[in-house]
Amino acid sequence: MKHILLSLFILCLAVLSAQSQNLNYTLSDDSLVNEIASIKRVYYAARTEIKPKIDGKLDDECWQKTGTWDGNFVQQQPHQAAQPSQQTEIKILYDDKYLYFAIICHDNEPEKMSPILGRRDENNGDMAGIALDSYNDKQTAFEFNLTAAGQKVDLMHMGEYGWDFEWNAVWDGKTTIGDSAWYAEMRVPFTQIRFSKEDEHIWGMHIWRWIHRFQEESQWKLIPVDAPAMVYIFGELRGIKDIPYKRNFEVMPYIKGKYITDSESNENFGGGIDGKIGITSDFTLDYTVNPDFGQVEADPSILNLTSYEVFYDEKGHFFWKEKYS
Repeated sequence: MKHILLSLFILCLAVLSAQSQNLNYTLSDDSLVNEIASIKRVYYAARTEIKPKIDGKLDDECWQKTGTWDGNFVQQQPHQAAQPSQQTEIKILYDDKYLYFAIICHDNEPEKMSPILGRRDENNGDMAGIALDSYNDKQTAFEFNLTAAGQKVDLMHMGEYGWDFEWNAVWDGKTTIGDSAWYAEMRVPFTQIRFSKEDEHIWGMHIWRWIHRFQEESQWKLIPVDAPAMVYIFGELRGIKDIPYKRNFEVMPYIKGKYITDSESNENFGGGIDGKIGITSDFTLDYTVNPDFGQVEADPSILNLTSYEVFYDEKGHFFWKEKYS
């Protein structure tokens, strides 16, 4: 009987060992990449009672005294699994309404930093950002990025290397450039990301930095370049507790007017409403009354010299929400 119990115990240990080994990343030909990518990284956010001013300076009391700074980034490219050429530090705080992110991008050659200004959602110059898998479903995530020039880039991760840059959230972000680093500060409302109602949240998290002059990307949790997808290899964000669950309710009214000199009825006024209501954490009702098609963004001019038809993204505000909510 003792031999049988001992055999069962050894078998259980073997099964558990095999299961733990299956969690390791083993797709890369480089054993060092596999080892670093298999390291589980966890960051614990801290609650703050002091709201930071979003100006990119990081001189608020909460950044000085609350929470912990974390770093130890690793290169993803051009030298995968190597130490980055420049160090990066991050801190995450929260209160009942917002998430606050601070990123310090150290640089020993500050005169060579690339603060290139462009349009929203354009990747220009030095950049840093964070992505949150707030459903913790290992498939989707919300990403918020800033360039060194302060330009916003936000997007949604959609499965295996699918990105939706048409998603534009309402959030604040500022950057400043110092004598040995550039600094990014963000404030993201909880209403802009979707999550289940829990006492304590566990979310997937990815933090990255791009150094333009070196064409170098470093990451807080390494995602190998040959990974079949991104979100399932994210690290974890913990520590967010007891945040009130609120239904997302947005109203965007508008009015318009027109005056015609050669008409019997010189004045013409109108109005309408666009908006959305969060029914549950994963279902949103979009609505409109008399849509304002005057707000539709014009399509850019494209010279098509191919035999293929050009397709444009829908620019109407209501129809954009209907498609991507």
